[in-house]
Amino acid sequence: GFFASFYHLTGQIPHEADRRAAVQAAEAARRVAEERDRRSAFLAKASQALSGSLDVEVAVRRCAELLVPEISPLAVVYLSDPDFGALDACMALRHAGNPQAPMRTSWRPDDALPPALLGLLHRSTPARQRIGEDDLRQALSDLGVHEPALCWAMAVPLVAGERLLGTILVTAASAEFWATPAAPLLDELAACAATPFQNVRLYRVLQREMPERVAAQ
Repeated sequence: GFFASFYHLTGQIPHEADRRAAVQAAEAARRVAEERDRRSAFLAKASQALSGSLDVEVAVRRCAELLVPEISPLAVVYLSDPDFGALDACMALRHAGNPQAPMRTSWRPDDALPPALLGLLHRSTPARQRIGEDDLRQALSDLGVHEPALCWAMAVPLVAGERLLGTILVTAASAEFWATPAAPLLDELAACAATPFQNVRLYRVLQREMPERVAAQ
């Protein structure tokens, strides 16, 4: 009768709630596993790409290409350690509103980089720093880059041991970027890139010292 039906109905409610909770938990676990696998695959790809050359220009370009568009629509990789020789930066740009547009890269000597951009690049010492809209827009404008959608940036240090090698600068269209999986991925990429860049630095030092060593023999 009525009471039996009522009991049957109300008895199903906790079971249905438990089922929904179990489904949601399983979905959350699946997303976490997928993100972990994606992150691992990306870092493995980054490690292979960055360790494949001891040429500083090739290494910097590859790092910038890993950042764009996987993490950011615009990135600057800047090497400030004097052992790299002339201070260099590689800029990789993909238009936020047109993801199919080809990536643009440029190789610029340090003295050609605008002071506003250099100021942002040096903000990563000793730890990563967020950069606000006004400072970013000035730096991009000085570069001749007009991307109204980009209003946030972060500078992340490239550190090998206790040695600061340079900086990675990435941009975003919203401060919410820093709450996405791409933000910790950036830290992991910087840590992953530090060792190959350290190897490039040591190779350049060896190249400079080799003639002196040969002459001394």
